[in-house]
Amino acid sequence: MSVNVDTSHFDSTFKTYVQLNKRALGDLINKVGYEVGKLCGSKTASVPKETIRNNLQQPSRISPTMTIAEVIANKIRITAGQEALYGSKLRTAGLKYARLRARSSNFLRSGFIPGVRAFEKVVKDKSARSINGVRAYGQPKGGAEVAAVGSAWTPKGSIWNAVLGGVKKWFGAPGRNTGKVQDILSKGVQEALNTKEADMMKYIEPRLNRLIQDFNKA
Repeated sequence: MSVNVDTSHFDSTFKTYVQLNKRALGDLINKVGYEVGKLCGSKTASVPKETIRNNLQQPSRISPTMTIAEVIANKIRITAGQEALYGSKLRTAGLKYARLRARSSNFLRSGFIPGVRAFEKVVKDKSARSINGVRAYGQPKGGAEVAAVGSAWTPKGSIWNAVLGGVKKWFGAPGRNTGKVQDILSKGVQEALNTKEADMMKYIEPRLNRLIQDFNKA
């Protein structure tokens, strides 16, 4: 799944940033990739845990005497070949499922963590920005291509979030309705790029002013 973002201003600013910087291109790519990844993790919207729990505790339309969490908990057991639960055991299972699902409030954000960790290994001067509170569970749901430093080839780097998200449009549907997830990720990535572009401009502007002043003195 791709995201819809405008990178034109960011790309232009990054080129100027590189021209005014004495560091190797690979170092700059990794540093900017690391910082953009952290910004994506903090700018992407999350769902309040209480909202997730409350939604799962609503009566099920399939079985009004059960909560949505209880219905799902039983469905998971039956799919795994286990017996369905009833009474207090079902209520306990439903509450446990709702609690576990509440951990997914940062699910979309967590897809940026593997990429950030990859860049983190090669970036020396790390920014103070934090994505604390966002944890990745299970298999990595994202990654990064770290730029090679000192290579004869033009270095390149990238970061990606492989969280698919979305829900099936109907039971048994061949694909997921990922439109809402795509919109959330697109807005988060765009805000991250805009924020990093503003950071680079703070570096660029005083140096350009000094160059102009030196030129005028000559």
